[in-house]
Amino acid sequence: MIYPDTFEEKIGFSQIRKRVIDLCDSPVGKELAENMTAAFNREDIACQLDGTDEMSAILRFGTDFPEIAPVDIRNPVSRAMVVGTWLDVPEWLDIRRLIQSVKQIGQYFDRKEKTLYPVLQKMVIGLKVSPLIQEQLDQVFGRNGQVRDQASPALRQIRQEMVHLQSSIGRRMERILQSARTEGWIEQDTQASIRDGRLVIPIPVFNKRRIAGLIHDESASGKTAFVEPIELVELNNELRELELAEQREIIRILTDLTNFLRPYFSEMSEWNHLLGELDLVRAKARLSIRWEGCKPQLSDHPEISWRESKHPLLYLAFKQEGKQIVPQDIQLTQEKRILLISGPNAGGKSVCLKSVGLIQYLIQSGFLPPLAEGSVSGVFKQFLVDIGDEQSIENDLSTYSSHLLHMKHFIRQSDSSTLFLIDEFGTGTEPQLGGAIAESILEEIAGSGAFGVITTHYSNLKHFASGAEGILNAAMRFDAQRMRPLFELEIGKPGSSFAFEIARNIGLPESVLERASLKIGTKQVSFDQHLRQISRDKKYWETKRDKIRRSSRDLDELMVKYTDLVAATEKERKKILAETRRESEDLLAGINRKIEQAIREIRESQADKERSKKVRSELDSLRNQVKGSLEVRKKESDQAIEDGEKVAAKARKKFGAGPTEVKEKKPESTSNWIKGRKIRLIDRDLYGEILDTREGNLVIAVGQMITTIPIDQVEPVSEKEYREKTGNSDKTKPFGGYDLEARRLSFSPNLDLRGLRADEALQRVTEFIDEAVMVGETNLRILHGKGDGILRNLIREYLSGVDVVSHYQDEDIRFGGTGITIVRLSY
Repeated sequence: MIYPDTFEEKIGFSQIRKRVIDLCDSPVGKELAENMTAAFNREDIACQLDGTDEMSAILRFGTDFPEIAPVDIRNPVSRAMVVGTWLDVPEWLDIRRLIQSVKQIGQYFDRKEKTLYPVLQKMVIGLKVSPLIQEQLDQVFGRNGQVRDQASPALRQIRQEMVHLQSSIGRRMERILQSARTEGWIEQDTQASIRDGRLVIPIPVFNKRRIAGLIHDESASGKTAFVEPIELVELNNELRELELAEQREIIRILTDLTNFLRPYFSEMSEWNHLLGELDLVRAKARLSIRWEGCKPQLSDHPEISWRESKHPLLYLAFKQEGKQIVPQDIQLTQEKRILLISGPNAGGKSVCLKSVGLIQYLIQSGFLPPLAEGSVSGVFKQFLVDIGDEQSIENDLSTYSSHLLHMKHFIRQSDSSTLFLIDEFGTGTEPQLGGAIAESILEEIAGSGAFGVITTHYSNLKHFASGAEGILNAAMRFDAQRMRPLFELEIGKPGSSFAFEIARNIGLPESVLERASLKIGTKQVSFDQHLRQISRDKKYWETKRDKIRRSSRDLDELMVKYTDLVAATEKERKKILAETRRESEDLLAGINRKIEQAIREIRESQADKERSKKVRSELDSLRNQVKGSLEVRKKESDQAIEDGEKVAAKARKKFGAGPTEVKEKKPESTSNWIKGRKIRLIDRDLYGEILDTREGNLVIAVGQMITTIPIDQVEPVSEKEYREKTGNSDKTKPFGGYDLEARRLSFSPNLDLRGLRADEALQRVTEFIDEAVMVGETNLRILHGKGDGILRNLIREYLSGVDVVSHYQDEDIRFGGTGITIVRLSY
């Protein structure tokens, strides 16, 4: 069921229908497109999607798909079913063109493998044209579309006589014209004309009596008369009789042809309808290709799990203008069936809502929607929508009354196979009362098991969704620094309307905004501020996390480089030691030989003093030479070892004992995390309590804030530690173990870096900026001294790469000048 009747117009499907009609070639295809609607049977939807996908493949691969004849033979064939009637020549030519398309399409799929296009091949299975039909048509009609002379002997005889008679009339007419030119009755370039199917001579009115004959007509100016010479009247009469005889013979031939092929008219009507269906499938495929559609996987139960979904019409408009559209990941499951989207005006909430309805309706209508591979979609039996203003003066309905009428229908009709869409839920009446009614309606609809998407600005609905079963908060992200929407859907937390920021940016007086803050109370302002702070902090920490990941990757690559260098040094050291050992062994062997020779010479000289003295001198020289060589080798070896140790020590100091080993962390099962268990956020030193678990994530309460966080970012703590860190009452510390107010009071906007090394100073600046972001401080002073300006330049180089730093400059010369850097933060 579809409610209301304007559903297709509200979600934009009526514009899709117009585009499909324009892409259809045949009248039957256009008619089918005009009447197409969503299917509710899974098998029918799957068949339509497969058919569109197969046709898209044919068109994408550039295959020359046969022409679909743009004809409609239904009315002529229906009329000719009555015996005694016949089809005229143009109608038979349409049939011949239809048959030609049928033959070409049948031959096209006959050439393909049976498993290549199963759905389309099943549509055209048995699509054969009887040779008898083609033979009869070819016998009657020629290539030019006229009835052939050979269609019957009588027709051939009549046309031969007509040709002979026309030749005779032409010769006589030329003779009469030549005579009239000679007499000066007509101009020299005057030629014969035709009036009422008869040859006549255009002649000035004052000369019309010069030629005997019948006057058939006059020109609009009355200056020219058209005269049929008397000697051609009889011949023209004979020609007219032959023309009438030709028409009678053609009607007889067409009647015989109609009678002969009348048994095939029903089959021809089926061909006509089949070509219209193929035309519609091709139009769907053409449009799906334009928005880069992808066939989703059909689920057995209602659900939506879309990756990188895009609004089709918005995508086509942006593509034409050369703009990029922001894709959205949308998921509605049995556990979380309803998505409550909040955020600023003009942030894309309504576009996201309509996109869900339009894409699901397109899927159930056989289109390939603009989704990424791996998207999954179920089948919904009901579509309900409440979008826009439907006030009616005639029915005495205000805007809010019309919304309530829709809600009454939603409550009555909603079930587990329903997809509903509600835009600006609860608006149109007094906010407090409208919000309460909207919350009760949402609770009732959620209890029916229906799936849906809702947009709202009401805070009570955001609070309700955070704890209600089956409802999930979502927000359209907004860049508060540049005051522009990001059009990114963030699921898991509510969004701020940024009403005060937008008003301030527009230029409303600050006094007006201050009075407005006082009127709505600090509780509402604080809640909205907390939402903005969470969004700001999330963006800031995501940026830092990405930087850390990039730095870690660079460090890993550098570690590998250092490890390779250490290994190469160790290899070189071993090589030097081996060479030294080998040379030492060779040297010792030579020394031994010389010593043995010296001993032998001493013995042979029988203790001759001169000879012994000479040998001792040679031995001393050899000893000094060996000693010097060994010392040189030792120095080279020691130097190589020392260099290798320095490299290894440097690598160990910078990176640890070895290269970083990255292991994929397996997601921890949520079965180990129970409701009420106390936890600590690892990277923020905040403490909280588990409220719920959902597919690898935890819903936790940190003070008064509720958020969703991955399991790997928390660790369990004991009740004792939780009480020690958070105090006796969570109300005293609204952010769990992190006492924001105490940190804000103790935070100093001045940082003194004098006497620190460069790496220590940068670490202190990083921690200083992080702390300032957490407490909301925007004006900072960093004292680094003047010196050579090295530390100052290093700090400013770091500040230029921090997103939240909007400006930095030297302090006034009276208060420190270039020795102090003033920093401005902008969130």
